[in-house]
Amino acid sequence: MVTSPSFSIITPSFRHLEWLRLAIASVEDQEQATVEHIVQDAGSEGIGDLIKETTTRDPRRRLNLFAEKDSGMYDAINKGLGKSRGDICLQLNCDEQLLPGALQRVAEFFANHPKVDIAFGGSVVVDANGNYICTRAGIVPWQILTDLQHMSTLTCATFFSRKFIEKHSLYFDPRYCGAGDSDWLRRAIHLHARLVKMPFLTSAFFDTGKNLCLSPEHRAETAAIRQRWPFVMRLLYPFLVTAHRARRFLLGDYSRGPFDYEIYTPRDPIKRTRFHVPRATGVWWNR
Repeated sequence: MVTSPSFSIITPSFRHLEWLRLAIASVEDQEQATVEHIVQDAGSEGIGDLIKETTTRDPRRRLNLFAEKDSGMYDAINKGLGKSRGDICLQLNCDEQLLPGALQRVAEFFANHPKVDIAFGGSVVVDANGNYICTRAGIVPWQILTDLQHMSTLTCATFFSRKFIEKHSLYFDPRYCGAGDSDWLRRAIHLHARLVKMPFLTSAFFDTGKNLCLSPEHRAETAAIRQRWPFVMRLLYPFLVTAHRARRFLLGDYSRGPFDYEIYTPRDPIKRTRFHVPRATGVWWNR
């Protein structure tokens, strides 16, 4: 009998409690999955009220909320990983959510592929109101592009094995402001992690206009890192990105059929709202 793996969802938080509540709801309604949700908050105003609110829930709840200082998002994720016990881990930021039934599907995938270290699912990218922008299908990143700080996947759909990170002490570098995700993935690839694509959607990413990964600070950090590349790599980078996009096109990621998705929105944080996409696209038009 194949044993279904358990999950640890790690959410770093600071001053985004309105979005955090939605992320928490998307984890709490995951059915048929063993999951703990660890929230590491750096001391947001109102976090005490949220802690009191969550302690009044069913004692079987799967949320553990910690309010303690950290040195940034990646330090918070490391603190959460240090407290976690699940077989499969996921970084889920406040502006991200799990889609209905996502963890059950991921659990089945890992149970059937026990040697996988990191699996990449797909994500729906939406605006601040939950309206559809694009679909980012899961894809196995190219090593050379990842070395050049190009993030081919979204972290909210990147599931990784606890055994692998503990074996290699593969934690996030807290010195980064926003480029720590790509640095972590780069190191994982160089450690010969077994990477696979999961052919289904797992998550939703809210393009709120205030996302750290899309911020000027993150872009400046990435630009500074790229300036340290050898000249030939800087010269090749645009061609590699074009080749990567051509690869996505050939895989059919830029044109997909209609589908529905259900998420929690600021307008209705109590229950999921269903959105219909008549024609999906892989083009993130406003980025």
